[in-house]
Parts: sequence; C-alpha cells; structure tokens
Amino acid sequence: MSIVGNLPLFFVRHIYRLKTKNPIPAEDAPYRGFDPDEHLFLNNDGEPFKMRCTRSTKKLYYNSQQLVDTFRRILGRSNIPGISAQTLRNTVALWLNRRGADEGQIGTLLGISNRQNVRKLLPAPPSLADLMTDLYPDTSEQSFVSREVEPSGT
Repeated sequence: MSIVGNLPLFFVRHIYRLKTKNPIPAEDAPYRGFDPDEHLFLNNDGEPFKMRCTRSTKKLYYNSQQLVDTFRRILGRSNIPGISAQTLRNTVALWLNRRGADEGQIGTLLGISNRQNVRKLLPAPPSLADLMTDLYPDTSEQSFVSREVEPSGT
C-alpha cells in the first residue's frame, strides 16, 4: 500500500518519517536528525530502492535502476534542455570549487576517490600568461621597455 501518491523523493522520505518517527529532531542532533543507518531515499511504499551490486576487477559498484528511473522522471519534469544527473554533478563541483573547496573536498562530497576524475569536472587553471595579464593589464613589451628607458627629469 502506497503511503503517498506521486510526490518527489524528498517528500516521500519525510512523509514516511512523520508517520513513523519523531518528525522534529533536536537542534543539535547529529546528522541533522537522520539516523545514519536508515535509507535516505524511499519509494512510494516507504521501502528503500532496490540496489544491485556489480564487481569490476578492482571495485564494487552499486546501482539502483529504480532510483535512476525516478531521477530521470524528476529531471524530465524540469523542462531544462540537456539536464542530467551528470550535469548536476558537474554544477555542484563547480560551485564547490568557486567556494574554495579543494579537489580532495570536492571528491569526498561527490564520492569520487580519484583526484584526476575530480579535475575533469573543473575548469582548467589559467595559463601563466593569463595570470600576468590580470596582474599587469599593460604588459606589452613596448610599453614596459619605454618606461624603463625614459630619461629622468633632471
């Protein structure tokens, strides 16, 4: 039996919480009142999404086709052309980078263990020439040389 109709994931989770647990956590509650052993996303029946584990040569990978399909429906309703989970991930990486997060912090927050993969999400750093142009707007050789050679007023 479904506890809700066709609500977004976040609301399904909180409606389930309202029906089963204390809905208002203490202000200083760890994990913002969430139990770290509970599932964060629940389907319309209040059950966790089914997960599938696949093993590659070095790692285990987890996937939930139900969750992927749900996100596709949510993103499809947004009517934003070209939006996907990957574009949202890239956007979060850029926001974190602009806020001063380093590659390690961004990787931790997005679940990326390899820093090279984090770097792929971020814009390339400026070249030395671009940095110098920003520091000294008039860096043409002619103007620099002419300032050094100008005779003093004596």
